Amino acid sequence: YSTDGLAGLARVWHRYQRLLAGERLVPRPVLYNSWEATYFAVDAKSQLELAGIAADLGVETFVVDDGWFVGRDDDTAGLGDWTPDPAKFPDGFEAFIAEVRGLGLRFGLWVEPECVNPRSRLYAEHPDWVYQVDGRPLTPIRNQYLLDLGRPEVAEFVHSTLDGLLRRYDIAYLKWDFNRPRTEPGRAGADGPLDLDGAHVTALHGIYDRLRRDHPDVLIESCAGGGARTDLAMAGRADIFWPSDNTAPMDRLAIQHGFLHANAPHLLSSWVTDAPGIFDPRPRSLAFRFVLAMAGVLGIGADIRHWTPQQRAEAAGWISRYKEIREIVTHGEVHLIGGPDQARCAVQYTSPDGRRVVVLAWH
Repeated sequence: YSTDGLAGLARVWHRYQRLLAGERLVPRPVLYNSWEATYFAVDAKSQLELAGIAADLGVETFVVDDGWFVGRDDDTAGLGDWTPDPAKFPDGFEAFIAEVRGLGLRFGLWVEPECVNPRSRLYAEHPDWVYQVDGRPLTPIRNQYLLDLGRPEVAEFVHSTLDGLLRRYDIAYLKWDFNRPRTEPGRAGADGPLDLDGAHVTALHGIYDRLRRDHPDVLIESCAGGGARTDLAMAGRADIFWPSDNTAPMDRLAIQHGFLHANAPHLLSSWVTDAPGIFDPRPRSLAFRFVLAMAGVLGIGADIRHWTPQQRAEAAGWISRYKEIREIVTHGEVHLIGGPDQARCAVQYTSPDGRRVVVLAWH
Protein backbone atom coordinates (compact mmCIF):
# COMPACT_ATOMS: atom_id res chain seq x y z
CA TYR A 1 0.00 0.00 0.00
CA SER A 2 1.17 3.53 -0.77
CA THR A 3 -0.42 6.98 -0.69
CA ASP A 4 2.05 8.08 -3.39
CA GLY A 5 0.51 6.31 -6.39
CA LEU A 6 2.18 3.65 -8.52
CA ALA A 7 5.65 5.16 -8.11
CA GLY A 8 5.25 5.04 -4.36
CA LEU A 9 3.99 1.48 -4.50
CA ALA A 10 7.06 0.57 -6.56
CA ARG A 11 9.27 1.82 -3.74
CA VAL A 12 7.37 -0.41 -1.29
CA TRP A 13 8.11 -3.41 -3.52
CA HIS A 14 11.75 -2.36 -3.83
CA ARG A 15 12.18 -2.19 -0.05
CA TYR A 16 10.72 -5.67 0.31
CA GLN A 17 12.93 -7.17 -2.41
CA ARG A 18 15.99 -5.58 -0.82
CA LEU A 19 14.95 -7.20 2.44
CA LEU A 20 14.72 -10.55 0.64
CA ALA A 21 18.21 -10.07 -0.81
CA GLY A 22 19.69 -9.50 2.65
CA GLU A 23 23.48 -9.68 2.67
CA ARG A 24 23.43 -10.30 -1.08
CA LEU A 25 22.31 -6.73 -1.73
CA VAL A 26 25.61 -5.43 -3.10
CA PRO A 27 26.41 -3.75 -6.43
CA ARG A 28 26.62 -6.33 -9.21
CA PRO A 29 29.68 -6.55 -11.45
CA VAL A 30 29.64 -5.14 -14.98
CA LEU A 31 29.34 -8.17 -17.25
CA TYR A 32 29.87 -9.16 -20.84
CA ASN A 33 27.77 -11.94 -22.40
CA SER A 34 28.89 -13.64 -25.62
CA TRP A 35 25.50 -14.69 -27.04
CA GLU A 36 24.83 -12.02 -29.65
CA ALA A 37 28.49 -11.94 -30.71
CA THR A 38 29.04 -15.65 -31.39
CA TYR A 39 25.71 -17.46 -30.84
CA PHE A 40 26.48 -21.22 -30.95
CA ALA A 41 29.89 -20.75 -32.59
CA VAL A 42 31.67 -20.88 -29.24
CA ASP A 43 35.35 -21.77 -29.09
CA ALA A 44 38.28 -20.78 -26.91
CA LYS A 45 39.82 -18.46 -29.50
CA SER A 46 36.75 -16.34 -30.19
CA GLN A 47 35.77 -16.15 -26.53
CA LEU A 48 39.24 -15.08 -25.42
CA GLU A 49 39.30 -12.40 -28.10
CA LEU A 50 36.03 -11.03 -26.74
CA ALA A 51 37.23 -11.38 -23.16
CA GLY A 52 40.40 -9.43 -23.86
CA ILE A 53 38.48 -6.50 -25.33
CA ALA A 54 35.91 -6.65 -22.53
CA ALA A 55 38.63 -6.48 -19.90
CA ASP A 56 40.13 -3.43 -21.60
CA LEU A 57 36.73 -1.72 -21.44
CA GLY A 58 36.48 -2.28 -17.69
CA VAL A 59 34.12 -5.26 -17.69
CA GLU A 60 34.38 -7.38 -14.53
CA THR A 61 32.60 -10.69 -15.37
CA PHE A 62 32.74 -12.57 -18.69
CA VAL A 63 29.83 -14.96 -19.37
CA VAL A 64 30.05 -17.67 -22.03
CA ASP A 65 26.53 -18.27 -23.27
CA ASP A 66 24.96 -21.26 -25.05
CA GLY A 67 27.22 -23.46 -27.18
CA TRP A 68 30.03 -24.48 -24.80
CA PHE A 69 29.04 -28.13 -24.17
CA VAL A 70 29.23 -31.39 -26.11
CA GLY A 71 26.90 -31.68 -29.10
CA ARG A 72 25.80 -28.04 -28.96
CA ASP A 73 26.42 -26.63 -32.43
CA ASP A 74 22.80 -25.49 -32.76
CA ASP A 75 19.59 -25.81 -30.73
CA THR A 76 18.79 -29.37 -31.85
CA ALA A 77 21.17 -31.30 -29.60
CA GLY A 78 23.24 -31.28 -26.44
CA LEU A 79 20.87 -30.05 -23.72
CA GLY A 80 21.23 -32.44 -20.81
CA ASP A 81 24.84 -33.38 -21.57
CA TRP A 82 26.62 -30.70 -19.58
CA THR A 83 30.23 -31.53 -20.45
CA PRO A 84 32.53 -28.88 -21.96
CA ASP A 85 33.27 -29.69 -25.60
CA PRO A 86 36.95 -30.67 -25.90
CA ALA A 87 36.91 -29.77 -29.61
CA LYS A 88 35.99 -26.18 -28.70
CA PHE A 89 38.42 -25.98 -25.79
CA PRO A 90 41.39 -28.09 -26.97
CA ASP A 91 43.62 -27.06 -24.05
CA GLY A 92 40.92 -27.96 -21.56
CA PHE A 93 38.08 -25.99 -20.01
CA GLU A 94 40.08 -25.30 -16.83
CA ALA A 95 42.89 -23.75 -18.88
CA PHE A 96 40.40 -21.63 -20.84
CA ILE A 97 38.81 -20.32 -17.65
CA ALA A 98 42.26 -19.63 -16.20
CA GLU A 99 43.06 -17.47 -19.24
CA VAL A 100 39.83 -15.51 -18.74
CA ARG A 101 40.64 -15.12 -15.06
CA GLY A 102 44.17 -14.04 -15.99
CA LEU A 103 42.64 -11.03 -17.73
CA GLY A 104 41.27 -9.89 -14.38
CA LEU A 105 37.74 -11.12 -15.15
CA ARG A 106 35.42 -13.35 -13.20
CA PHE A 107 33.97 -16.22 -15.23
CA GLY A 108 30.32 -17.00 -15.88
CA LEU A 109 28.45 -19.73 -17.72
CA TRP A 110 25.03 -20.21 -19.36
CA VAL A 111 22.95 -23.27 -18.41
CA GLU A 112 19.43 -24.51 -19.06
CA PRO A 113 19.35 -27.49 -16.70
CA GLU A 114 15.60 -28.19 -16.69
CA CYS A 115 15.46 -28.89 -20.43
CA VAL A 116 16.70 -31.71 -22.66
CA ASN A 117 17.08 -32.24 -26.39
CA PRO A 118 15.76 -35.47 -27.92
CA ARG A 119 19.24 -35.74 -29.44
CA SER A 120 21.17 -36.12 -26.20
CA ARG A 121 22.67 -38.89 -24.13
CA LEU A 122 20.47 -37.90 -21.18
CA TYR A 123 17.23 -38.37 -23.13
CA ALA A 124 18.42 -41.64 -24.62
CA GLU A 125 19.08 -42.96 -21.11
CA HIS A 126 16.03 -41.46 -19.38
CA PRO A 127 13.14 -40.80 -21.79
CA ASP A 128 10.73 -41.16 -18.87
CA TRP A 129 12.21 -38.09 -17.14
CA VAL A 130 10.27 -35.60 -19.30
CA TYR A 131 6.68 -34.49 -18.81
CA GLN A 132 4.40 -36.74 -20.82
CA VAL A 133 0.84 -38.02 -21.02
CA ASP A 134 0.28 -41.66 -21.92
CA GLY A 135 -1.03 -41.96 -25.46
CA ARG A 136 -0.07 -38.45 -26.55
CA PRO A 137 2.94 -37.51 -28.69
CA LEU A 138 5.51 -35.23 -27.13
CA THR A 139 5.59 -31.63 -28.34
CA PRO A 140 9.07 -30.31 -29.05
CA ILE A 141 9.44 -26.56 -28.52
CA ARG A 142 12.76 -25.04 -29.53
CA ASN A 143 13.75 -28.65 -30.26
CA GLN A 144 13.61 -29.55 -26.57
CA TYR A 145 11.49 -31.20 -23.90
CA LEU A 146 11.03 -30.24 -20.27
CA LEU A 147 12.34 -32.40 -17.44
CA ASP A 148 9.89 -33.37 -14.70
CA LEU A 149 11.69 -31.67 -11.84
CA GLY A 150 9.16 -33.03 -9.35
CA ARG A 151 10.75 -36.46 -9.71
CA PRO A 152 13.36 -36.73 -6.93
CA GLU A 153 15.88 -38.40 -9.25
CA VAL A 154 15.51 -35.59 -11.79
CA ALA A 155 15.91 -32.89 -9.15
CA GLU A 156 18.99 -34.66 -7.88
CA PHE A 157 20.43 -34.85 -11.39
CA VAL A 158 19.91 -31.12 -11.95
CA HIS A 159 21.40 -30.21 -8.58
CA SER A 160 24.39 -32.53 -8.90
CA THR A 161 25.08 -31.26 -12.43
CA LEU A 162 25.20 -27.61 -11.36
CA ASP A 163 26.95 -28.34 -8.08
CA GLY A 164 29.53 -30.40 -9.96
CA LEU A 165 30.23 -27.60 -12.44
CA LEU A 166 30.63 -25.06 -9.63
CA ARG A 167 32.94 -27.34 -7.64
CA ARG A 168 35.13 -28.33 -10.58
CA TYR A 169 35.47 -25.00 -12.36
CA ASP A 170 36.20 -21.45 -11.23
CA ILE A 171 32.68 -20.15 -11.98
CA ALA A 172 31.44 -16.98 -10.31
CA TYR A 173 28.21 -16.43 -12.29
CA LEU A 174 25.44 -18.67 -13.65
CA LYS A 175 22.92 -17.55 -16.22
CA TRP A 176 20.11 -20.03 -15.54
CA ASP A 177 17.81 -20.08 -18.57
CA PHE A 178 14.40 -21.69 -19.12
CA ASN A 179 13.16 -21.38 -22.69
CA ARG A 180 9.89 -23.27 -23.03
CA PRO A 181 6.50 -23.77 -21.37
CA ARG A 182 5.36 -27.14 -20.14
CA THR A 183 3.35 -29.29 -22.50
CA GLU A 184 1.88 -32.80 -21.97
CA PRO A 185 1.29 -32.07 -18.26
CA GLY A 186 1.59 -35.58 -16.91
CA ARG A 187 4.00 -38.21 -15.65
CA ALA A 188 4.48 -41.61 -17.23
CA GLY A 189 2.89 -44.35 -15.16
CA ALA A 190 1.45 -41.94 -12.60
CA ASP A 191 -1.43 -43.27 -10.51
CA GLY A 192 -3.92 -40.51 -9.73
CA PRO A 193 -3.71 -36.71 -9.93
CA LEU A 194 -0.42 -34.90 -9.34
CA ASP A 195 0.46 -31.36 -8.37
CA LEU A 196 3.10 -31.05 -11.08
CA ASP A 197 3.40 -27.28 -10.80
CA GLY A 198 3.87 -27.36 -7.06
CA ALA A 199 6.36 -30.23 -7.22
CA HIS A 200 8.40 -28.56 -9.97
CA VAL A 201 8.66 -25.18 -8.26
CA THR A 202 9.32 -26.72 -4.83
CA ALA A 203 12.21 -28.70 -6.30
CA LEU A 204 13.49 -25.65 -8.18
CA HIS A 205 13.54 -23.56 -5.01
CA GLY A 206 15.22 -26.41 -3.15
CA ILE A 207 18.00 -26.60 -5.73
CA TYR A 208 18.54 -22.84 -5.54
CA ASP A 209 18.65 -23.01 -1.75
CA ARG A 210 21.25 -25.79 -1.74
CA LEU A 211 23.42 -23.99 -4.29
CA ARG A 212 23.12 -20.79 -2.26
CA ARG A 213 24.25 -22.62 0.87
CA ASP A 214 27.21 -24.37 -0.76
CA HIS A 215 28.30 -21.65 -3.21
CA PRO A 216 27.42 -18.35 -1.49
CA ASP A 217 29.73 -16.25 -3.67
CA VAL A 218 28.23 -17.36 -7.01
CA LEU A 219 25.79 -14.90 -8.60
CA ILE A 220 22.76 -16.44 -10.33
CA GLU A 221 20.80 -14.70 -13.07
CA SER A 222 17.26 -15.99 -13.56
CA CYS A 223 16.17 -16.00 -17.19
CA ALA A 224 13.03 -17.63 -18.56
CA GLY A 225 12.32 -16.86 -22.19
CA GLY A 226 12.96 -13.34 -20.98
CA GLY A 227 11.43 -12.46 -17.61
CA ALA A 228 8.86 -15.20 -17.06
CA ARG A 229 10.28 -16.09 -13.63
CA THR A 230 10.35 -12.57 -12.25
CA ASP A 231 8.50 -13.28 -9.01
CA LEU A 232 9.07 -12.65 -5.32
CA ALA A 233 10.04 -16.22 -4.50
CA MET A 234 12.82 -16.02 -7.07
CA ALA A 235 13.77 -12.50 -5.95
CA GLY A 236 14.80 -14.08 -2.65
CA ARG A 237 16.99 -16.63 -4.42
CA ALA A 238 18.27 -15.19 -7.70
CA ASP A 239 20.56 -12.17 -7.72
CA ILE A 240 19.48 -10.74 -11.07
CA PHE A 241 16.55 -11.08 -13.47
CA TRP A 242 16.69 -10.96 -17.25
CA PRO A 243 13.57 -8.91 -18.14
CA SER A 244 13.32 -9.70 -21.85
CA ASP A 245 15.28 -11.07 -24.79
CA ASN A 246 14.30 -7.87 -26.60
CA THR A 247 17.24 -5.49 -26.13
CA ALA A 248 16.14 -2.92 -28.73
CA PRO A 249 16.75 0.45 -27.05
CA MET A 250 13.33 2.01 -27.61
CA ASP A 251 11.54 -1.18 -26.58
CA ARG A 252 13.83 -1.63 -23.57
CA LEU A 253 13.05 1.89 -22.42
CA ALA A 254 9.40 0.85 -22.02
CA ILE A 255 10.27 -2.62 -20.66
CA GLN A 256 12.54 -1.20 -17.98
CA HIS A 257 10.04 1.52 -17.07
CA GLY A 258 7.49 -1.21 -16.43
CA PHE A 259 9.99 -3.47 -14.65
CA LEU A 260 10.94 -0.74 -12.17
CA HIS A 261 7.29 -0.32 -11.20
CA ALA A 262 7.48 -3.71 -9.50
CA ASN A 263 11.14 -4.68 -9.17
CA ALA A 264 14.19 -3.09 -7.60
CA PRO A 265 17.09 -1.98 -9.83
CA HIS A 266 19.54 -4.50 -8.32
CA LEU A 267 17.44 -7.17 -10.10
CA LEU A 268 17.39 -5.45 -13.51
CA SER A 269 19.90 -6.92 -15.95
CA SER A 270 20.31 -4.65 -18.97
CA TRP A 271 22.71 -4.95 -21.90
CA VAL A 272 24.19 -2.60 -24.43
CA THR A 273 23.72 -4.44 -27.72
CA ASP A 274 24.44 -3.57 -31.32
CA ALA A 275 22.20 -0.98 -32.98
CA PRO A 276 20.45 -1.54 -35.16
CA GLY A 277 20.13 -4.93 -33.53
CA ILE A 278 18.13 -8.09 -34.06
CA PHE A 279 14.87 -6.63 -32.71
CA ASP A 280 14.80 -3.01 -33.78
CA PRO A 281 15.99 -1.24 -36.94
CA ARG A 282 15.84 2.14 -35.20
CA PRO A 283 19.42 3.00 -34.25
CA ARG A 284 20.28 4.85 -31.06
CA SER A 285 23.60 6.34 -30.05
CA LEU A 286 26.05 4.43 -27.90
CA ALA A 287 25.45 7.04 -25.20
CA PHE A 288 21.69 6.37 -25.27
CA ARG A 289 22.25 2.62 -25.03
CA PHE A 290 24.73 2.88 -22.16
CA VAL A 291 22.67 5.30 -20.08
CA LEU A 292 19.68 2.98 -20.65
CA ALA A 293 21.62 -0.07 -19.46
CA MET A 294 22.95 1.84 -16.44
CA ALA A 295 19.42 1.94 -14.98
CA GLY A 296 20.06 -1.43 -13.33
CA VAL A 297 22.89 -3.95 -13.65
CA LEU A 298 25.06 -2.90 -16.58
CA GLY A 299 26.01 -5.52 -19.15
CA ILE A 300 27.26 -5.63 -22.73
CA GLY A 301 26.00 -8.10 -25.33
CA ALA A 302 27.29 -6.45 -28.52
CA ASP A 303 29.99 -7.87 -30.77
CA ILE A 304 32.68 -5.58 -29.39
CA ARG A 305 35.24 -6.97 -31.84
CA HIS A 306 33.70 -4.67 -34.44
CA TRP A 307 33.59 -1.53 -32.32
CA THR A 308 35.92 1.23 -33.50
CA PRO A 309 38.66 2.58 -31.20
CA GLN A 310 36.45 5.62 -30.62
CA GLN A 311 33.48 3.46 -29.63
CA ARG A 312 35.62 1.40 -27.27
CA ALA A 313 36.97 4.54 -25.63
CA GLU A 314 33.46 5.92 -25.21
CA ALA A 315 32.27 2.60 -23.76
CA ALA A 316 35.15 2.53 -21.28
CA GLY A 317 34.14 6.02 -20.16
CA TRP A 318 30.54 4.99 -19.57
CA ILE A 319 31.59 1.85 -17.67
CA SER A 320 33.85 3.94 -15.45
CA ARG A 321 31.00 6.38 -14.85
CA TYR A 322 28.63 3.54 -13.97
CA LYS A 323 31.05 2.22 -11.36
CA GLU A 324 30.91 5.64 -9.72
CA ILE A 325 27.11 5.59 -9.40
CA ARG A 326 26.13 1.92 -9.09
CA GLU A 327 26.13 1.99 -5.28
CA ILE A 328 23.33 4.56 -5.45
CA VAL A 329 21.53 2.72 -8.26
CA THR A 330 21.65 -0.44 -6.14
CA HIS A 331 20.51 1.05 -2.83
CA GLY A 332 18.81 4.32 -3.80
CA GLU A 333 15.16 5.24 -3.58
CA VAL A 334 13.72 5.13 -7.11
CA HIS A 335 11.60 7.96 -8.54
CA LEU A 336 10.18 7.43 -12.03
CA ILE A 337 9.84 10.72 -13.91
CA GLY A 338 7.52 10.87 -16.91
CA GLY A 339 7.66 7.84 -19.14
CA PRO A 340 8.64 6.45 -22.57
CA ASP A 341 5.46 7.88 -24.10
CA GLN A 342 6.00 11.35 -22.66
CA ALA A 343 8.27 14.30 -23.43
CA ARG A 344 10.27 13.59 -20.29
CA CYS A 345 11.52 10.13 -19.37
CA ALA A 346 13.93 9.71 -16.49
CA VAL A 347 14.74 7.68 -13.41
CA GLN A 348 16.06 9.28 -10.25
CA TYR A 349 17.94 7.35 -7.57
CA THR A 350 18.38 9.03 -4.19
CA SER A 351 20.93 7.57 -1.75
CA PRO A 352 19.51 6.28 1.54
CA ASP A 353 21.03 9.21 3.44
CA GLY A 354 19.58 11.69 0.92
CA ARG A 355 22.98 13.24 0.21
CA ARG A 356 23.50 12.02 -3.36
CA VAL A 357 21.18 11.83 -6.34
CA VAL A 358 21.67 10.12 -9.70
CA VAL A 359 19.37 10.93 -12.62
CA LEU A 360 19.32 8.96 -15.88
CA ALA A 361 17.30 10.69 -18.61
CA TRP A 362 16.45 9.95 -22.25
CA HIS A 363 15.03 12.14 -25.00
